[in-house]
Amino acid sequence: MSYATARKAMVDSQLAPNTITDRAILEIFGTIPKELFLPEAFKHTCYKDEDIFLPNGRVIIENMTLAKQIQALDLSVDDVVLCLGDISGYAAAILSPMVSTVVRVEEDPHALAFSDEVYEELDMMNIVSIQGGLSQGDKAHAPFSKILLCGATYAQPMSLIEQLSYDGIMTYVERPNPLATGEIIKVKRIDHSTLEEEKLGMSAVPYCLGHEPEKEFAF
Repeated sequence: MSYATARKAMVDSQLAPNTITDRAILEIFGTIPKELFLPEAFKHTCYKDEDIFLPNGRVIIENMTLAKQIQALDLSVDDVVLCLGDISGYAAAILSPMVSTVVRVEEDPHALAFSDEVYEELDMMNIVSIQGGLSQGDKAHAPFSKILLCGATYAQPMSLIEQLSYDGIMTYVERPNPLATGEIIKVKRIDHSTLEEEKLGMSAVPYCLGHEPEKEFAF
């Protein structure tokens, strides 16, 4: 099966039948070559409905959860989006055609350099890559109109939500119990102290680096 055929099958069998109704999002998922963002050994699995576990312990989250999160962001062409936990750079590439700017923060400098070459190849000039901690976000360039966290967090990430502009939206997977499935959460920041939260369904994606449960002390 060719990558193009696998990409179409992902849209037709995974995304479209499972509440992804935004035609623009479906078209973008069906167009952008995910295989370009992965090491050679993982290219053949990139359109399967599963998380991809990399040798360095990082994870590329499943296509279905990513699509649900992106659809819930209610993107517009004026949005400046903070993208976190996107080790491969693929999520930022999906966001790119729909928004003004994507600020992608990633800890791994080699991952940033690799994906920046792919962005140049695909002529995606509105993605800004910044090396930094995934739990810290990017306070220097906040506020952002939208924030996407690729991966689960054990608790509501208030330090990131506070980097939203008023009426800004963040999506993430909240998974307080590592032995249980998490919930996809959409948070809208109304003002300084008011949030609107909506649950969008279940997801078992692994924790984003820097957002894992705190380890309990033991003798």
